[in-house]
Amino acid sequence: MPTLRELYLSENRIKSFVGLEGCGSLQVLHLRRNNIDIPTEEDIFQSESIEYLNLRENRVDKLEDIRKIKSNFPKLKTIIVSFNAIVQKYQERLYYEMINIMPQLNRINKIHITLNIRKKAYEYAEARHMKELEEKRTAIRIAKEKERAALEAEARDNDRE
Repeated sequence: MPTLRELYLSENRIKSFVGLEGCGSLQVLHLRRNNIDIPTEEDIFQSESIEYLNLRENRVDKLEDIRKIKSNFPKLKTIIVSFNAIVQKYQERLYYEMINIMPQLNRINKIHITLNIRKKAYEYAEARHMKELEEKRTAIRIAKEKERAALEAEARDNDRE
């Protein structure tokens, strides 16, 4: 099936992407309403040609799944993940997270990625990054304060002896 461009495998109880390796020209892949779980990158075939992937109503439930998809489908422009656990888990920020993971996306579910949405996604990522940096700085400061307090207590104990 090296010249196959579109493949519709909806509602087939498929559990993985295994077996699609020979579809080198595949651009559109519909895997809606299956039982697809994405345990490892090895369970997803590599494709430089897939631009549209429909995973609606499967078992996509974490951002790591999206990262695995990105690794294996670098030219992906549209991804459908509606009615998966990941949508409820991340809600509105899912779009921002996915845009930052896969900046080449033009559409997520029914949402076309406009310049404004892309800008908000980048602002979201920057704010999250700044928050993480502040949390790390705070943790380092607290650890240093505890270390200093322990050294001071040890010094006091030594002075008493």
